[in-house]
Amino acid sequence: MKMENYLTNLVQHLGLQEGEYTVEINETESEVNVNLTVPDAEIGLFVGYKAEVINSIQRILRVIFSKDYADKRISLNINNYREDRLVQLREKIQGICEKLVEPDDEYVFPFITSFERYNIHSLVSGEPEFADFESFSEGEGSGRRLIIRRKSVSAE
Repeated sequence: MKMENYLTNLVQHLGLQEGEYTVEINETESEVNVNLTVPDAEIGLFVGYKAEVINSIQRILRVIFSKDYADKRISLNINNYREDRLVQLREKIQGICEKLVEPDDEYVFPFITSFERYNIHSLVSGEPEFADFESFSEGEGSGRRLIIRRKSVSAE
């Protein structure tokens, strides 16, 4: 079975009719980017609470099609959810960093997904506007938390 057929069957089993959704698969040398577009009224069904559904569907695709795409990373995006979430995370980080004034101040995120944790680490470590801050994770499993704090100023 091809990935597009699998997703078409899944979407139809979830109640959408042909013409109400699109499946687009873009393959590069290292990745397979799957873009699913569904009606806005149905986005909650496909993304879920704390992105549990979109992450689960992505995981299923990786497991089922691992042999077909052995050397490639499969990523799923639904209605540009991942890009929109990155914009929200950037805005949240900017607000948090504005409030972290004292050297000992830190912000501990409540539960966030591994996708979000990875992207926050990337933003904090890679963007010049966050050069005075650092991020790190503590804990395991569902208890894992991401922390942002001001970098320590070393005495010279």
